[in-house]
Amino acid sequence: SFFFSITLSAVIEKTNDVVSINNKKIEDCIKITSYGKTSFDPGPPLSNIKIEVTSVTWYSKNLGIVKYKREEKSDSETMGTILYEKTMIFDS
Repeated sequence: SFFFSITLSAVIEKTNDVVSINNKKIEDCIKITSYGKTSFDPGPPLSNIKIEVTSVTWYSKNLGIVKYKREEKSDSETMGTILYEKTMIFDS
């Protein structure tokens, strides 16, 4: 397995964002975008792989994290781009 570290720089983009999840609107969310770069060398036959990570997190004052999106882009055809998204689950 491979381990590498990355430092993300975060910016508060909005303090009053609205998030819609399954037709439920969550108002006054804080939207934070984070970005960072790293690289690692997995060894032959692959060479050094550069990776860029962008994540966006929405926080609700009363609920905590309600939505999280992460994208990892690499310059390697083997790694490609990885997209990850999680949202809060609400009972019907």
